[in-house]
Amino acid sequence: MIIRPFILIVLASSLSYCASEPVQVNYYLLAGNAPQGFSIQASNTLPSLVIDTVEVADYLQQSGIVLQTADTQIQISKRHLWAETLDSALPKLLFKELQKQSNEFNFYLKYSDFVPRSDYRLLVHIDSLQATDRGEVICSGRYQLVSEADREQVITVDFKFNRDLTADGYDHAIEQLRLLVSDIAQNVVASAETLVTK
Repeated sequence: MIIRPFILIVLASSLSYCASEPVQVNYYLLAGNAPQGFSIQASNTLPSLVIDTVEVADYLQQSGIVLQTADTQIQISKRHLWAETLDSALPKLLFKELQKQSNEFNFYLKYSDFVPRSDYRLLVHIDSLQATDRGEVICSGRYQLVSEADREQVITVDFKFNRDLTADGYDHAIEQLRLLVSDIAQNVVASAETLVTK
C-alpha cells in the first residue's frame, strides 16, 4: 500500500519535468528569398500574365507542416511549422518560378505589383501539398488561364505531381515541395503559350 503513493509521486514529478523541458520549434520558408512580386525590365511588347488567386485546401491553411500517413489520414506537426502561411508563400514562389521558366511574358502578382494591363489571368487551387510516409512529396490541384481579350478562351488543367524523397528531414522535403511548384509553373507556361497562339 505504501508503494502506490510513491509510484504516483514519481510519475507526477517525471511528467512535470517533461512538461518543463523546452520544446524546440522549427520554422520553414517555402518561398525562401522569393521576390515580393516586382517585375523588372517589363517589355511593353510581351503579353502580361497576372497571378490572380492561389487558394489552398482548408487543411493546408494552418502553420503545421502536413505529413500524409494514409490515403485518408494526415498528421500535422506542432514542432515543424511554416514561417508564413501557404496561401501567402505559394503565390510568391509561383511568381518566381514562372519568371525562371519563361521570358515570353511579363508576369505580375496581383496586390503586390502595379499591373499596367492584364492579358491573361491565372487562378490556382491547391488540393494537396505535402510529404507522405511512402517517401515522396505530392502536389495536386487545378489551374485556369483566362484571356482578358476573349473570356471564352479559357484553359483549365488538373495536375498531380510527385517527387521522391532521397534524404531524411524536413529541409529536404521543403526543397522537394519547391520543385513541385516549379513543375506547376512549367505546366502553366506551356498552357499560356498554347493560349497565345489560339
